[in-house]
Amino acid sequence: MNTSPAQFDEAEVAASPEEIWAWLANSQAMLRWAPMIVATTGGVQSAGAERSCTVEWKGKRDEVSERCVECDPTRRIAWIQTRGGMTGLYHEFRFGFSLFPVGPHKTRLRMEHSARPRHALAWLFERLLLRRMLRGLRRSILHELKCLAERESAPGKVAAARSA
Repeated sequence: MNTSPAQFDEAEVAASPEEIWAWLANSQAMLRWAPMIVATTGGVQSAGAERSCTVEWKGKRDEVSERCVECDPTRRIAWIQTRGGMTGLYHEFRFGFSLFPVGPHKTRLRMEHSARPRHALAWLFERLLLRRMLRGLRRSILHELKCLAERESAPGKVAAARSA
């Protein structure tokens, strides 16, 4: 089956792409902006980097492994799931973020996902239920990132500012 068209949501954030990037590229910071992640082994992300995450979503707990497949600092970062999560339904489940500067200290942040279903049942499940669930998740993540980026310094800068 073909890859489903990318689904995405966007938010305008009163922060520079560099400030938002610091939150996105640091896997440990993900614990602050991804409400379903309860633990992660990852560090700073780069193309090819792998991480494992403990995920709790919709009352279910899972161990998920991901590989960073795109990393263009301050512009784009994306991962594919390699174990757990959506890998039972999809040959490839991909998600990521794109950052677009729209003015001084303002960025349009896009979160998107795409998937290549393993079978017709996965395709149907995505269209009938999963798209709506993932839309809510994308919007929640974007909201958390927006709040963090607008309210707090980027990870790393927080610790330095507190010790000064």
